[in-house]
Amino acid sequence: MASFGSKVTLLQKTLNRQFVGISLDKREDNVIVTFENNVTIYDTYNKRVVQSWSVSRGQKITSPTIYNKDDDEYAFVVNGKVIHTNSEDNFDKLKKFTVNCPIHSILPDCNNESLVVFTNGQVVLLSKVFENPKFEPQPNSHISEQDQIIDCQAFVVNNQSLIMLLCKSARKHFLVIYNTNTEENMKLSVEYSSCQLCSACFHSTTNQTIVFVSLWDNGMIFKSIITSQTLQTKTFDYTKVANVALLQVKDTSFSLLTQLSEDLIAVVCQENEKTCIAIYDLQFGLCHHKIFNVSQNLQIQALRDQVVLIENGGISSIPFKTNPVNLMSAYKKENENSIKLNQVSWSTNTSKVLETKKSIEKHMSILISSLDASQLVKSWKAVWKSQSESQRQVFVLSPIVSQLLIRITDDNLWLSELIEIILSTGLVSSRSKKLQTKARNNEEDEFLETILSLPYNESNMRDAVGALSLTQIVVFLEALNVRLGKCSLKSDKLVVSWDQIISWICLLLDAHFTQIVVSPESWEVLVQLQETVNTQVEIFQEIYEINILLTKLQESFRRSRKPNRFTYRIEQWTI
Repeated sequence: MASFGSKVTLLQKTLNRQFVGISLDKREDNVIVTFENNVTIYDTYNKRVVQSWSVSRGQKITSPTIYNKDDDEYAFVVNGKVIHTNSEDNFDKLKKFTVNCPIHSILPDCNNESLVVFTNGQVVLLSKVFENPKFEPQPNSHISEQDQIIDCQAFVVNNQSLIMLLCKSARKHFLVIYNTNTEENMKLSVEYSSCQLCSACFHSTTNQTIVFVSLWDNGMIFKSIITSQTLQTKTFDYTKVANVALLQVKDTSFSLLTQLSEDLIAVVCQENEKTCIAIYDLQFGLCHHKIFNVSQNLQIQALRDQVVLIENGGISSIPFKTNPVNLMSAYKKENENSIKLNQVSWSTNTSKVLETKKSIEKHMSILISSLDASQLVKSWKAVWKSQSESQRQVFVLSPIVSQLLIRITDDNLWLSELIEIILSTGLVSSRSKKLQTKARNNEEDEFLETILSLPYNESNMRDAVGALSLTQIVVFLEALNVRLGKCSLKSDKLVVSWDQIISWICLLLDAHFTQIVVSPESWEVLVQLQETVNTQVEIFQEIYEINILLTKLQESFRRSRKPNRFTYRIEQWTI
C-alpha cells in the first residue's frame, strides 16, 4: 500500500510572489520552480538552492520553465510572447525569441523534442520556433478565441506523439487530442451530469493507453480510458474511483489532483473540516493514506517520488512510497474502513439513525469474520435490506463479498442456504456450478486466477499469507498443485505462468513451514505436490535429452552439407 513521508519545506512563503509552475531538471534530485518574477533550481536531496535568476522590472514569466534536453538549456516565456533561453554555463546570458501569437506553455522532451503550445491550440516544435519566430501559427479548428487552455500534456503512444489539451468554454470543459505525426486533432466533450469539473490529470499506461482522471464539484472521482474506440465515438466512459469531501476552492485553482503512479493518485480534500491530501488507488478505489498538516490554499503536483505542495507562495514536498496493489492488501484496507463506508440513513430521529448505523456495522463485521451459518444469513439479509439498488450493485463487487463467497463454499463450511440467497439476487454470477454443488473440479474460477496473476510485494504478502489458517493453506496448495500439473501442457487458456505458480508455492511453504511439517492434515497435499514436481522433473529431463539428440542431429546435418576435400575414386582395370 502507498504512504506519505514527512513534509519538508523547500522555499519559504513569500507574500509578493505568484507561483507559475514546477518541472523536472536534468539532474534527478533537482526541480525547477518558476514564479512570475524568478526562477529557482532547487536540490531536494541536499535541501539547497542550486541556481536562481530573475527577470527585469516590468517583465512577467507566464509559463513554467523547462529543461530543453535537445539544446541542453532552459526555456521560459516572458509576457506571453517572448521565449527566453539560457544555459547552465551562463545563466545571465539570455537569448530571446519574440513570436506573434501568445504562448500557453512549453512541453519538454516529447519524443526527445520540446514543443510550444500556443493559446490558439497550435502545437509546434521548439526548434522550428527558434528557426522562424515570426511565423503565424494557424489556430486549432476546435479552439476559439473565447476558449481557455487549462492544462496540456504530451504522451507517446504506439510511436505517436499525442498532445492532450484540456480546455474550458464558458462553464463547459472539453478535451482536444492533437497528433503531431499526422497533424490530426479531435474534440471530446468532458461532461458529467450537471456537475462542474474541478481538477483533472492524465497518464499513460504500460499497455499503450491514456487514462484521464477527473474530479468534480460533488466530490466524485472518475477514471476514463482513452482508446481508439473513444476517439471514434468521441465520448467518455466514466468509471467511479471514489467520492471525497471537496474543498471550497476558487475557480482559478485547478491543481487538486495529481498522478503518483499508474494505479495511484493524490487528491486535496477534507475530513472533519480539515484539509488533507489523500492517496487513492484507481483499481479498488481505496484510500491508502492521508496527511493533514497542510494549508487550505493548496495546489499539488507529483514529481518522481514526491508530491510538491504550493502553499501561499511557499514550496514544500512530501515523499511517498508505493507497493503493488493486490487483492489481499485491498481486502485488509477494506476491513479497516468497513465501518466508515457503511450507509448513512437520514431521519429526524437522531437516536434511531445512530442505532441503525451501529446495527449495520455489527452485521458487516459478522459477514467479514463469522463462521456461524445462522448469523451469516441474518446479517446478509439485514445489510441487503438497508441498501438501495445502486448500493447493492457496488456491494456485491466489493472484497467483502468476494471473501465471503470463498468462506461459505469451503468444504468445511458449505452454506447452501446463504449461497442460494446470494445467487437469487441476480447480481452474482453463477456461471460456475461450484457455487451450487459441493463437488470440485480442476477448472478453477477466474477470481483465484486474478489473485495469482497479480504482482505483489514479497515481504508484505508473506505477512498476509502468515495469517491464513492451516486449512486454507492446504486448500490453496491443492489449487496450486492442479495448476502446476497443467503447466506441462501448452494451452492458451492458462492465465498464470509457471514462474508465478512456483513463486506462490514457495511463499506458502516458507510462511507455514513448521506448521505444515508437524501437522498430519497437510501431509497428503505435500505427497501430491511431490508427485507433481517429480513428474515435472521427469518431463524436463526427457525434454533435455531430446534437446541433446536434436543438437547432435543438427550438427551432423551441418557437417554433411560441407564439401569433403578428401573425396576419391577407385577404378578397377581388367587386362
